[in-house]
Amino acid sequence: MTNLLFQSALELASFDLKVLPVHTVDPTGRCSCGCRKSNCGSRGKHPRISDWQHQASSDEGVICAWWEKWPMSNVGVQWGPRSKAIDIEFDNEEGRASADKYLGGIVTPSYHSRRSVHRIFRYVDDLAGFGASKKGEAVQHLEFRIGADNKGAQSVVPPSRHHSGRLYSWLPSLSISEVEIADPPPTLIELLLQWQTQETNGSDGQQRPAALPLADTIPHGQRHTALVSLAGTMRRRGLVKEEILPSLRAVADRRCQHVPGDEIDVEKIAESVCRYEPSDPILKNPSELVASAREEALARLHPAIRRAHQRVTKGRAMPRRRKK
Repeated sequence: MTNLLFQSALELASFDLKVLPVHTVDPTGRCSCGCRKSNCGSRGKHPRISDWQHQASSDEGVICAWWEKWPMSNVGVQWGPRSKAIDIEFDNEEGRASADKYLGGIVTPSYHSRRSVHRIFRYVDDLAGFGASKKGEAVQHLEFRIGADNKGAQSVVPPSRHHSGRLYSWLPSLSISEVEIADPPPTLIELLLQWQTQETNGSDGQQRPAALPLADTIPHGQRHTALVSLAGTMRRRGLVKEEILPSLRAVADRRCQHVPGDEIDVEKIAESVCRYEPSDPILKNPSELVASAREEALARLHPAIRRAHQRVTKGRAMPRRRKK
């Protein structure tokens, strides 16, 4: 079989991505799903097989049977834990700016759809529970298909044909066969976790305020607060020290202002936060969490240093008396 779509499906499967046959459109613009609607909401984009979340496959025999039955099928990839990969895309100039900010400089397989650019990254357990962004929903103008929920997520990939007639195509020198799939940058993981925190309602029924994005450069005096707040976000979602610590180290190295002789101990921050259960109310209050972590850090100091720190802190809190 020399069908390019079939060959592409086999190539993707060779990287252990789970592929599936996807409907396409006929010359009149109608979807092969048979709905007979020229305005089918997912023309050429939805799976031909049922239960694709479990049936998508990297087995050559299964893929061969699919494309023998439906030789002109578009090619889809299931994202998430089964493929160990995710899809991040944008389809406007704001999204392009966000991609440059959060994903710029990372070499990973990337492709064009009609108006989007898709980037493929490795799936990581930090993103457990994430599915796919809904229509009109975006995180800093970036859309995601992570597929780590019950609904799953899939995307149409090259060399499939869009209903507009345009072919999906790999960016120059960035095809799946030319570059390895990169790990998602910590900045992307931070962004998604902060977005999910914003979307989650508190126990009082009120939506919690959005966590502010971390600054590109975190001043020396704000390092502790920023890192404790970030660690609290991850702990609230059930992560443990071994999962939190790498992200804290990456943020401390890349974003925090460094002062010789005054390095921040991210391991102690991770340990401090993990004393609490993910459901502990203190984790929902960043200021209370930071204060608690600071008190614990002070308790570890030498008694003489701790007393000196307390005198300085007390002196700052008390107004100076005017000399008579």
